[in-house]
Amino acid sequence: MRTAFAILIALWAGIAVAQTGVSLNGLSIDPTAPIETKADRLSINRATQSSVFEGNVVIGQGDFRLAAGRVEIFNSNAGVNRIKATGGVIFTTATDAIEAQSADYSLASGSLTLSGRVLLSQGQSAIMGDSVRINLRTGSAVFDGNVRTILQTESGQ
Repeated sequence: MRTAFAILIALWAGIAVAQTGVSLNGLSIDPTAPIETKADRLSINRATQSSVFEGNVVIGQGDFRLAAGRVEIFNSNAGVNRIKATGGVIFTTATDAIEAQSADYSLASGSLTLSGRVLLSQGQSAIMGDSVRINLRTGSAVFDGNVRTILQTESGQ
């Protein structure tokens, strides 16, 4: 039942996106761009190959920006492969903004999962929900829980 509900939401959201011009294409991230990080504090754990940035964290990769209270970065031999953020997370690109309580970004799979009062805004349109899973490679997304939309039609712009 829950899967059917998620599919229904995804289909409806796809129809709404097609009708209003809201897209997730602006959320694409260049995974080859260098990652710059600023924070009040940095803790490094060599055993787990992780780093924790705390306090006024801002991370940038190309046109993509992440701001949060705490960000944990997981590394592998190939470099950064996962970023987890908590504490009032805000993602921005040139055209989009997303707010949530927490986020989990996998660089390897290109997936971004946000949880806790998620708000995606693009111009005057917005989509809200308890969580969203975004495939940054394809621009597709699935919102779950208390989904609401404010969709500005082209005639209203």
